[in-house]
Amino acid sequence: MGTLAIRSESRPECQTVLASLLRTMLADAAAYTAAAALVGLVGLFTFIVVDFTPYSIFRLMNGAEYFFNHRVPWSGLAVSATMGMAFIWLSMRIVEARDY
Repeated sequence: MGTLAIRSESRPECQTVLASLLRTMLADAAAYTAAAALVGLVGLFTFIVVDFTPYSIFRLMNGAEYFFNHRVPWSGLAVSATMGMAFIWLSMRIVEARDY
């Protein structure tokens, strides 16, 4: 009996949007690294606590819902797209507000 392995691919566009937001909000590399670690811990939290598992962004990105339950997670995709647009908008507002 074999094991089923699911390869989780990271989405570069999501990482780029988050990196842009964090870079505009934070001034030094240590705060940037700490914020990225916090985001990773929150993502890990959704795997540990069973009630939050359906809301995990990592579960959405690896396609588990589609492959195991044969349905597209439209709500998760919509929330992800909305959050991405909000991060981009927030980054633009922060950059516009800076006095260079």
